[in-house]
Amino acid sequence: MPCLFTPGMNTFNRNTSNPDVPALADELLEAIAESSHILAVIKGSPDPDAIAAAYTFRQIAEKAGRQVIVESEQQPSLPQNQRIITDLHLPIRYDAVGDAVRFFDAYAVFDHQSVQVEGVTGIIPCTVHIDHHQEADTQLPVRFRWVCEKAGSTSTLIALLLEYLINLQNWSAAEEQKACTALYFGMYTDTDHFAHLSELDRRALAYLEPRTDLAFVKRLSSLPFPRPALGYLERAMQNQEIYRDWLITGTGFVDSQHRDTIALIADFLLQRHQVGMVIVFALIRQDGQLRLDAAFRCPDKDFDLDKLVKRFSAAGGGRSFKGAFQVDLSYFSDTPHPILLWQMVRLTTTAKIKYQRDQLDSRPL
Repeated sequence: MPCLFTPGMNTFNRNTSNPDVPALADELLEAIAESSHILAVIKGSPDPDAIAAAYTFRQIAEKAGRQVIVESEQQPSLPQNQRIITDLHLPIRYDAVGDAVRFFDAYAVFDHQSVQVEGVTGIIPCTVHIDHHQEADTQLPVRFRWVCEKAGSTSTLIALLLEYLINLQNWSAAEEQKACTALYFGMYTDTDHFAHLSELDRRALAYLEPRTDLAFVKRLSSLPFPRPALGYLERAMQNQEIYRDWLITGTGFVDSQHRDTIALIADFLLQRHQVGMVIVFALIRQDGQLRLDAAFRCPDKDFDLDKLVKRFSAAGGGRSFKGAFQVDLSYFSDTPHPILLWQMVRLTTTAKIKYQRDQLDSRPL
């Protein structure tokens, strides 16, 4: 995988199951040292993996004498995502990140393919990018970039860095447990409850598990399916259609505070049906804007979901087992006929999905 490096940076292989973690950690500290105030950005809906990665980076950077603010433009919508923040007292602000850019001299992005951040990119440099998805914009310069598809979560990569740095920095046992608990849960959710672990994931887990508050994780993971999601799930099951070996369904309009239920529904349907793909889509209304959201779930580890998703939207992306895309439809946000709008979106999206399924026979991924 191509990566950008600034002059003098090491160009060792980063997309590997056996990374040189000490060298990566030392380089990360060098990148951190070049900035005094860093904005750590969570792009999109904050999930446990992104939350844990950004928080632990904040702690690493502050131990190195730098100030870091973690900001997300969206609030978490699932109860477990809300609880990991409140119960562990993780310091995350919910603001338009561009409004705060003047207070920082660099920014960092975690658990997202792209480092492009509206109102930030081009104003201050991106100093750190750590992610486990296929890279989307290597043309944008980044001081320290570790993108590794061999990991099942970004928390995996952060945990490996923390394991090395913990002995170089002044961490208390309580601080380490808090970070490890967050990272453990980030791994747990992104690897489907540890069902899909890579060699790197197992290595990180060996470090995290003895230092994690497992009772807290058990409470968090046992939270029931969110009540509002049950209505959306019922709609999805009523609308589902099996086309060849793909399950396709739409849930209609979904309130923005419940947007992450789309992914939960996709997970549920994949477990319920023996199919090669599940695609769940919905229209999301938020702050006067409207967008189409789609979640992809595939049981085949070797299926190139990223390439498939990008056939729908270049801004979307995927990795093993999971993918998603969003399309801005804000032009239609004030439609006087929302039912007709949904019918158009449902028919068009379903037709496009079926077309791509048929194309796999002649244009395999």
